[in-house]
Amino acid sequence: MNKREVRKKRTTDYFVLAACQIIENDGLNALSVRKVADIAGYHYATLYSYFKDVYELKFLAALKFMDDIYEYMLNFTKDMEFSSPVEHYLWARKAIAYFAFEHQDAYRLINFTYFGENTKNVISKLMQTKAAVLENTLFDNSSEFLGISKQRAQLLHTIVRSIFHSYFTGYSEKRFEKNKDDVVKNYGAEIKEIFEIFRSAS
Repeated sequence: MNKREVRKKRTTDYFVLAACQIIENDGLNALSVRKVADIAGYHYATLYSYFKDVYELKFLAALKFMDDIYEYMLNFTKDMEFSSPVEHYLWARKAIAYFAFEHQDAYRLINFTYFGENTKNVISKLMQTKAAVLENTLFDNSSEFLGISKQRAQLLHTIVRSIFHSYFTGYSEKRFEKNKDDVVKNYGAEIKEIFEIFRSAS
C-alpha cells in the first residue's frame, strides 16, 4: 500500500474502533455516524468519505468483534487437552457463550442486526471469518467423529445455534435466576445430550 492507502486504512480503523467503543459502552442502539465522528474528532460528513453508510460501519465493527471472538476462543481453550473432537467443540461453544454474555451488544450486532440491502453478503462474509471457520471446523470434526451424516449434521448445527439464541435471549433479558456460569454449564450439557441423541439415531 502507498502512503495514502495506509493513511486511509488507519483512519478507517480508528472510526471502526470508535464504533465498537460506542457499542460496548453505550449499546448498539446508541451507534450513529455523528457519535462516531465526535469520538474520533472529525466532522460527521467526513465519515462518508470512508463509509457508504452506517450499515457499512456496522459491518466493519461486526468483523472486528468476530476477530475478538476468535481470540477469545483460542485463549479460553489454551493448553486444554481434549478427549475427543466433541469435547473440543463443546468448550469452543462455551467460549462463544461467555463472550456473548459478556459482550451482549456485540453479539446482537453479529447475529441479529440488519445491514441494509447487503445483509446477505454481510452474513456470507461474517461466515468466512476465522472465528466462524474455526467453529464450523470443530463442529464438522465432531459430527464425523460420531458418524453423523452430513444432512443430519446440518440440522444438528442449526439446533445447537438456535438453542444458544434462546439461552442468550433469556440471559440478556434477565429471565434466568441462575448466574452466567450456571447458564453456560446448562447450555454445554444440553449440547452434549443432543449430540448423543443424534449419534444414537445414526
